[in-house]
Amino acid sequence: MIKFKTLKSLNDLLQISGYTVADFDLPQLHDFPALVLDSLMRNNLIRCEVEGYDQTTLQAIMDQEDQLSEGQRAIFDEIIQAANEPGQDNKLFFIDGPGGTGKSTLLRHILAKVRLAGKIAIAVASSGIASLLLMGGRTEHSTFKIPLQLTNKLICAIYKQSHLKGLIQRASLIIWDEAPMTHRLAFEAVDRTLRDIMDYDQEPFAGKVFVLPGNFRQILPVVVCGTPAETIDACLNSSTLWAHLNSFTSRKTCVSDRPGTTARRGLPNSKLRPP
Repeated sequence: MIKFKTLKSLNDLLQISGYTVADFDLPQLHDFPALVLDSLMRNNLIRCEVEGYDQTTLQAIMDQEDQLSEGQRAIFDEIIQAANEPGQDNKLFFIDGPGGTGKSTLLRHILAKVRLAGKIAIAVASSGIASLLLMGGRTEHSTFKIPLQLTNKLICAIYKQSHLKGLIQRASLIIWDEAPMTHRLAFEAVDRTLRDIMDYDQEPFAGKVFVLPGNFRQILPVVVCGTPAETIDACLNSSTLWAHLNSFTSRKTCVSDRPGTTARRGLPNSKLRPP
């Protein structure tokens, strides 16, 4: 037991820098399977994530992997590689997904792939409706305990000894859907909070892999009585975090070509504006 606890504490410290004991010539946690499982199951949030998804359903999603377009496959592969190799440089991703381009399908496959491998993927969204489209999705405020009143020095109500901190630390991937709807101060608050609770401030979001999908052509952050300039300043791409994101575009068009429907495939945005 003493050897296991020492090894686990060392592994927790290494994870802050993007490593695990598996990266070194040391005894391994898998040498103590019963103790590892018991340790994880003491955290209810981790237990729900580990046990909460039907493996048959996840496998059924992955069996449809060939439906991904070539562009979606490239995005999928890079994000999965980042989740599998936390020590690499590319950890923050923005997926530009205009309506009808298969963004939800792509996210569903990413979540299934990570969870099918026995890893933790946290799924949040900027609205309750958007969170319902993600398997295991919750709102950003519910997950990250973001206060309603935002300031540029705000931190979230996540404590270092909490189960939520343990869940975030164990997560291989975090998806934050409809990111452009959220005020940049919320992202910056989560960034500051993770750097604090993980005791690691060398990388944005304490080195966690974040995927931020969305569409700036739709709803932007709501700024009460705000001017256009204030609304632009509230957007994610006005944050200092934006420079760290690797941007992709989901281009697969899923609009129906059935008779009686208008397929707007391939038209530029200027042609889609109402007269």
